[in-house]
Amino acid sequence: VTEVKVMNEEEVSIRIEQLIIQCVTSILQGKGFEYRVPSRSTANQLYIPELDRIALKSDKITVRSFVNTAHVKKTAVTTRVMQLIHNVLNKNIHITKRDLFYTDVKLFVDQAASDGV
Repeated sequence: VTEVKVMNEEEVSIRIEQLIIQCVTSILQGKGFEYRVPSRSTANQLYIPELDRIALKSDKITVRSFVNTAHVKKTAVTTRVMQLIHNVLNKNIHITKRDLFYTDVKLFVDQAASDGV
């Protein structure tokens, strides 16, 4: 089972900044950019009754590449969600997933798009 690291607001904000710097560096090198995210496929999920929680079985990674036309939308949504979360953390405010969705309805189209990220 993959353990999720608990991070405070500052750690999350710093991690988002590091990810964006990696993306910019990759773009400047002519490589485009991609995100590596934990796979949340059904086959990689495990229900733990004692915790009443679903956990990831392994460290299986899904790659979202901006240069892959099949991944462009999800990569753009991921980038926008990180930007919005970073802004919220820096302002020290709390929002719901629904609030997040309504900040960019044209990009997300429906709430499932932003929730899935």
